[in-house]
Amino acid sequence: MLQRSNRSNRSLFPAAVLLLAFALRLFRLTAQSFWYDEGFTVYFAKMPLGEQLAALQVVSPIPFHYLLVSGWMRLAGESPYVLRYLSVMGSVLAVGLCYRLGRELGGPRVGLLAALGLTLSPMHIYYAQEVRTYGWLSALMLASALLLQRVPRGLSWKETLALGIVQALTLLAHIYSAFTLLALNLLLLGIFLLRRGPWETIRPWLLANGISLLLTAPWFWAARQTAISTALYFRGTVPLPTLLWQMVQAFSVGEASPTLWQGALLFLALAVLALLVALWQRLEWPWRFALTGALAPVVGILLASLERTRYTSRYTIAALPFFFLLFAMSWHALWKRWRPVGAAYGLLLLLLFGYMGLGGYNQFYDPAFFRPDFRAVSGYIQEHGDPAQDGIVLVGGHFHPILRYFLGETFALYPMPDNIIHNVDDPLNYRDLATLNEAAAQHRRLWLVLWQRELADPAGMVLDQLVGHTLRHIVFGEFGEIDLLLFEMPQAGVTFDTDPTPQMPLAHEWPGRVALRGYTLEPGATVNRGQPLHLTLFWRALAEMDEDFFASVQLIGADGQLYAQADHIAYNDFYPSSQWRAGEELLDRYQLDLPSALPPGRYQLILVLYDRAGSRWLTPERREFVELVAGIEIK
Repeated sequence: MLQRSNRSNRSLFPAAVLLLAFALRLFRLTAQSFWYDEGFTVYFAKMPLGEQLAALQVVSPIPFHYLLVSGWMRLAGESPYVLRYLSVMGSVLAVGLCYRLGRELGGPRVGLLAALGLTLSPMHIYYAQEVRTYGWLSALMLASALLLQRVPRGLSWKETLALGIVQALTLLAHIYSAFTLLALNLLLLGIFLLRRGPWETIRPWLLANGISLLLTAPWFWAARQTAISTALYFRGTVPLPTLLWQMVQAFSVGEASPTLWQGALLFLALAVLALLVALWQRLEWPWRFALTGALAPVVGILLASLERTRYTSRYTIAALPFFFLLFAMSWHALWKRWRPVGAAYGLLLLLLFGYMGLGGYNQFYDPAFFRPDFRAVSGYIQEHGDPAQDGIVLVGGHFHPILRYFLGETFALYPMPDNIIHNVDDPLNYRDLATLNEAAAQHRRLWLVLWQRELADPAGMVLDQLVGHTLRHIVFGEFGEIDLLLFEMPQAGVTFDTDPTPQMPLAHEWPGRVALRGYTLEPGATVNRGQPLHLTLFWRALAEMDEDFFASVQLIGADGQLYAQADHIAYNDFYPSSQWRAGEELLDRYQLDLPSALPPGRYQLILVLYDRAGSRWLTPERREFVELVAGIEIK
């Protein structure tokens, strides 16, 4: 009777952890708005199957979740609660699989503690409440790992078939899952080489991988260009220590809690201690397996980011359960060998759980870390707009699916650019103002929605054009990181210039780098003291550059002294010269504030270019500056 009671208690604890995981992931499930990523998912999921697969080959190499959502929508509907509930199920399943994997690697206590850590993880909760692949990716990765760790003792034919299918689904859930699956399979290969068999164990493993390859190779071949695309990522790199710290923060207290650095530091300390315990345990099979699962995604992301950073924290979510498995295994090993040391490690782990709780609280209640509120923006437009006379201009245009999700077909949308995903290598240029001309010709008022405009319109071209040529109305509302503005077209109509030309043409070149085509100066060559000078430089990139340059516009008096100056990185920080494409033309604006005490007289306006180290770029004539205006009259 006592034995039966103990068994009942042991099964009660995992059930309680699963119930807690379910409750935390359902809590405030729709308190935050649907946002771009979720609108992106729904946009493709609503397509007919053939059209969906053809489109995904062009924009996303990971079809699993889109197909899953597509089927779920047809079964349960497409409300935010229903769609996010699907992600909750995947995340809770991951918690259950984490328990099972921990139990097979180290026993019931290990499984329970690891599952509890994953249950409380702010990162795991966050992506359980989003209509994206990451909750199900965790579940699929853990299912693959559960089967892979059984390979050394031999797989049944059912397990072999399951491993082949689950590995394929994991790869189709996210391409970066290949880092973990490849590493775990290489670990198994090393074991087989050392043991030299047996063939009875190797054969099912090879068959399972053959099934995975057969199921995924045709798709990845068709989507190969999308799989290797870097258009989503800015050129350049983030220092690797910075990337590592961002990962540690996400794994521990979540991205909504950068001030809880103590929790991130504690996570890092526990990871280092777990590595030491693994070495003390002579890296036996369970430790090698868990270490490989934890480190493979991290190392893979770092290697992929050596030339161009390809990182967001969610890409490493597959590593998260393995870290909690390592922590649980370390506690269990220390507790069995040295109770006081095990107790101390356990207290540190409980303290980490406390910090994780604070991080989760921030995710739920701190508006500074909420998802962009497209729901509120759409609601405001519906309340104050008129579909008969209003159009909506979107900068950047890649988020149009989420506006369409909330607004339906009632308003005309004008995405700028008209792309489903942003491309940091191809920002808006003046030719794209043709879309704005089309909207202005069709509507008396234009709503302008700005989000991630530094990606699509880093110079603020669209906003400048509307502010300069239309009447702006006040919008009463705060929408976080989304800007909403309203403009009324003039009675006489307006046409935006799609091919601006410089007021003063020039032909200055810095060979192999950039050319200055000319400039426009307002109010002109005669200006009053205290009045600002507005200068627009017309650049053409002669080649792709590996460096960023700065431009300094300087007002020089007849005495050779510097009286006013405006410096900034050419174009702006969001689109510096290291990202310009050969042949690209850009308009670069400067404002020169003239002191009110400036002596009247004639002045010279010059341009100096220099790099980040402060070294000046010389003209072909070996001069350090270019003269823009020989005589500006200051009154």
